[in-house]
Amino acid sequence: MKAVTRWSAFLAVLVAWSALAAPAGATALRRVSLAELVQNNAWVVVGQVLDAKTRWNADHTMIFTDYRIEVVDAAKGRPKSRRFTVTQIGGTEGKRTVAMIGGATLAPGSTYLLFLSRTDLPGLNNALTVTDHCQGVFELSTSESGAIVAKSQAREFGLLPDRDGVRAAPGDVAGFELSTLLETVRDLARGEVKR
Repeated sequence: MKAVTRWSAFLAVLVAWSALAAPAGATALRRVSLAELVQNNAWVVVGQVLDAKTRWNADHTMIFTDYRIEVVDAAKGRPKSRRFTVTQIGGTEGKRTVAMIGGATLAPGSTYLLFLSRTDLPGLNNALTVTDHCQGVFELSTSESGAIVAKSQAREFGLLPDRDGVRAAPGDVAGFELSTLLETVRDLARGEVKR
């Protein structure tokens, strides 16, 4: 009986969180503009993922992955330390796996541009996390010309259109040159760029 109750509670939390994450449905995300990403997040940093560790929350109803991040550059906000932890819903503990469709994906050893804020997660208060899911993570790569390019993880997700009817993630499939994107983020954070 306890196992059924516990599993039911787990599913209820997962469904409730999915509804909050994507009001139009569990797998639908409304496109968020670059200006909204900057406005809605406390920190925008370039960070390298040092390692990842999964764990249950205190009441054993949700699995989280804690990513230890080292700051390479900060475009908005100043972390108190060069190293900090970002917590995401999802991961595997034993025979249980939790996955967020449309969630941010981070890999140890990789460097990303991250849009971060603190929020309450199921069973965890005031967690530093990527609240905009895949839209809050830009993967970095080097172009043929040697420039570092930042591409949104949401570029191929199939976003719902924003209020202007735009569906493509900021930067679309090609992305942004990182130096230009960081300058734009800094300008947006100072209020120097119009939406």
